[in-house]
Amino acid sequence: MNRDYMLGTCSSLDDNECFGLDYFRINITAELAQRILRRIEMLKAVKNVDPSCFELVFWDTHGDYYSGDPEGGHDPGKHAKSTECEEMVVQDDVAYWKCRPKDCNVFIMTHDLSVEQLMVLSKED
Repeated sequence: MNRDYMLGTCSSLDDNECFGLDYFRINITAELAQRILRRIEMLKAVKNVDPSCFELVFWDTHGDYYSGDPEGGHDPGKHAKSTECEEMVVQDDVAYWKCRPKDCNVFIMTHDLSVEQLMVLSKED
């Protein structure tokens, strides 16, 4: 099973300006998918105690951000963009990642990865 996921980013609170961070690449291992699913369950437990909790945020550096499609045949490690404040966010039925472009004061967010996708990825090969 191919566990490399490309999640388009280009979603920010600054008029869709993505500062050259167009793609997010992450290798979702079964272990990581299971961890994310546990975090979603943790959120549900917190919401049982305090329904005003909307999401949980974790410091996370599992993926890399790119200005162009890293599938283009070059070594993706050489073209990863500098970022800071990388986070994984879990909500009721999705997970996504966000970061700040280096030395900027805006967050860039990835597309969601659904619980259904995570359930498939959590199975050992």
